[in-house]
Amino acid sequence: MAEQPFITTQVLNTSTGNPAWQIKCGLQAYNCLGYKGPSWHATTDCDGRITDWHTENNGIALNTYVRDWKASATLDESLKFKPRFNTSGLFGGNDGFYWDVTVAVRMRRDDEHYCVLLSMGPWGYSTCRGA
Repeated sequence: MAEQPFITTQVLNTSTGNPAWQIKCGLQAYNCLGYKGPSWHATTDCDGRITDWHTENNGIALNTYVRDWKASATLDESLKFKPRFNTSGLFGGNDGFYWDVTVAVRMRRDDEHYCVLLSMGPWGYSTCRGA
């Protein structure tokens, strides 16, 4: 079985109660000073989940990046990510209010896994750390 990525996501369509599949997503890392680090991309599967991120421009794999950071980080340092969800096609063309959702999250060194959950309807969304 493949190693679980440090960050996974799930997108749920609250207007239908179903997972949102085929949502294109990007994931941007930021260092402790706020400078951009590597980025990754993926598309949600039939369960609305992303469990495998692809590197941008032959960059470093997500889990390798996180492991390297954990090895050198101090206890009070955090790693920052911005998952970005292209939700423009979720509600059939131009029917939704939010065509793009970006969430800024911070992770601690001792954390093992994060799931960024996005629940979305045509006129609003909410997000939380999932299980």
